[in-house]
Amino acid sequence: MKIFLTNKPLLAGLLLTALAGCGGSNDSERYETLPPTLSYASLCGLPPASSETYRVLEPTGGRCIAKTSFALSDPRRNDPYSSNPLDRREVELKIWYPVAAGSSQPRAEYASKETAQAMNFDFGPNAPRTNARAGGPMPDGQRYPLILLAPGLGAVVEMYTALAEDLASHGYIVVGINHGRISGVIVNAEGKIIRNERVPDDEGSDEMLDVLVKDQAFVLDWLAQRNADSGHPLGGHLDLARIGAYGHSIGGATSLQLQRQDVRVRAAINLDGTVYGDLSQPWSKPFLILASERPTDPSYLAIMKLQKDVGRSEVLAGFGHGDFSDQKFYVEQYNRNHPVQMELDPTMFHSVRGEDALRLVREKARLFFRTAVK
Repeated sequence: MKIFLTNKPLLAGLLLTALAGCGGSNDSERYETLPPTLSYASLCGLPPASSETYRVLEPTGGRCIAKTSFALSDPRRNDPYSSNPLDRREVELKIWYPVAAGSSQPRAEYASKETAQAMNFDFGPNAPRTNARAGGPMPDGQRYPLILLAPGLGAVVEMYTALAEDLASHGYIVVGINHGRISGVIVNAEGKIIRNERVPDDEGSDEMLDVLVKDQAFVLDWLAQRNADSGHPLGGHLDLARIGAYGHSIGGATSLQLQRQDVRVRAAINLDGTVYGDLSQPWSKPFLILASERPTDPSYLAIMKLQKDVGRSEVLAGFGHGDFSDQKFYVEQYNRNHPVQMELDPTMFHSVRGEDALRLVREKARLFFRTAVK
């Protein structure tokens, strides 16, 4: 399901990026969790969050983080959603990770210019500032668990930046995956913008889920190859014995099915996604379903009957389907600073405050992955 504001052009400024950077002391391995007396901004040499009108919710971990990107094409698979039968499946990766101490790279952008324009993220100067640096090396000799993160249909993984940054600050490498022609947009290796124009706005299917699961298996193969390459920025830093998957809507359904089908994936979180594909076989690895207040999804009931005392499903009070992304948090920031208020679709966004929603989902994800993956 696509999740947008009722007024798309207004969404723009909240989801563009800023590139102003600052230096500072960066002690990226000092704390597991930040003590109450220390802010992430002061630890990592960033301006105080209160000094910036639009800011991604601060991470809670004690590692400073960075962000990088890669565009991939799977040479073995054609794209069933392309009008050109020769096109290969393509994905764009956004990777958040702990960065080495002393990084003075500029701030990472929230979304690339191409992605922002394609998604109608056009807020001009009212751009959210991230908590991540734009690249930089990881600490020497450090290996981290891997979490795959997938967006909802028609969305992009950048819309879940607060979730990704928080996990990275707790010592994970978070690989966000934008899926060509299924996610809202990707920018491929040639710089071409690929939208999901041929995919219905609010329809998932067994066939789509199969494509997504294979995309993610391909990404895991690619990551394993890069991890074995000492000359690659990721080389030697991925702990491939500790892999989890995490996603929203169709991305969450993909996480669950990937976990069941791929022996490399130990645990999965599904954020309010109807689960497509084969539901007849038992789930034997840990999973967590965090659901909105909508009527109980029949696929959840089927899964819970088949799980072997390893899964848990929880309804989050006050949550609509859209409340798992960054959107409401930014809308609330905007509305505090502008007389003309932005409106959210009440069928998608319910009563929970944006900041409260993000904090709750982040906490539940950290606790789950700490036990099931880390």
